[in-house]
Amino acid sequence: MMIKKIASEGDSYTFLVRNGAVEDNKTSIKFSSFTGMETIYIIEAAINSKLKIDFNSKVLKGKFKVVLIDTNNKITKILEGTQEGSMELDLLKGRSRIKLVGKDTSGEVRIVLYPSNNIDIIEKNQ
Repeated sequence: MMIKKIASEGDSYTFLVRNGAVEDNKTSIKFSSFTGMETIYIIEAAINSKLKIDFNSKVLKGKFKVVLIDTNNKITKILEGTQEGSMELDLLKGRSRIKLVGKDTSGEVRIVLYPSNNIDIIEKNQ
């Protein structure tokens, strides 16, 4: 998948099944036959900041990853495939996005964000 396409503002995706929710700073989704890109969070940082994120994904088939796209459209991979862990993301002042990216994939993903005081997290698809 082309990087420019992943960084684009627009989303284009299909799911056969999508159960779960993006609520506040927590995401828990089970999916099947997911292809495309879905922005799940828009993050507004008042100043350059750090964002702690915990994640856990189980991919049964296909390709799946979660990425951060910063204000300069630079892409940082958060996770790919089946993975569990946590990391600290460097956020630039301004608007960043977190996207799910998949190709004929099935599985589940859980994400928890721990924003500092100068970060606003906006759920994209509410």
